[in-house]
Amino acid sequence: MKDIPDLIAQPPAKRIKKRIGIPAAFIGVVMVLLTWGIIRGSWADPEARNPTSTTDGVVTQLFQTAEGRKQIRAAVIVNASADRVWKVVTDYDHFSDVFPNISTSKGVRDPDGRWHVTGEVRTIVGSWPMDLHVQHEESAERSVASWDEPHGAWKVNRGSWVVTPHGNGETLLEYNLELKISPFPDFVVRAALLEQLKPVMKAVANRAERN
Repeated sequence: MKDIPDLIAQPPAKRIKKRIGIPAAFIGVVMVLLTWGIIRGSWADPEARNPTSTTDGVVTQLFQTAEGRKQIRAAVIVNASADRVWKVVTDYDHFSDVFPNISTSKGVRDPDGRWHVTGEVRTIVGSWPMDLHVQHEESAERSVASWDEPHGAWKVNRGSWVVTPHGNGETLLEYNLELKISPFPDFVVRAALLEQLKPVMKAVANRAERN
């Protein structure tokens, strides 16, 4: 017969199951999130997708360019003129009022015609200083604000805003970004940024429609 102290010292079966079950559940959740992140940040579409009307909302995707590069992409139909949308996406001094992931920003016109945009960008994987020289190309068919300027931890920093009249006073707004941030895996950066695209595009659309 076992002594009473020995019986007390033995952990109940439920406690053992709890000690095993909680870590196992945590590992399972981590594996699901990791798998989702890998798929979300790696599986790219070969064709760009655009909404056809304002009711479609914001369309986001990981897009593979003709050169084989992967970039995050978002598109939305804005119920405002192309001029009004263009003013919002190039109002660099007030980016922090529109974009939830930018805390401060300022734009200065350089002698070469480009805009020098500085500020701070915040994401779920960290915060970094923003330092870009943005080229504007404006025409009646469409206007493009583009940059290709890696710096610091941003090993690749290439992107653009594309503003195109859509008819009936509406505008197709596209956002493209290819970003590699050291030391994070590319799929983590892409998955994190894709989750932030919809609120950014909605904020731009709301400001253009209000103004």
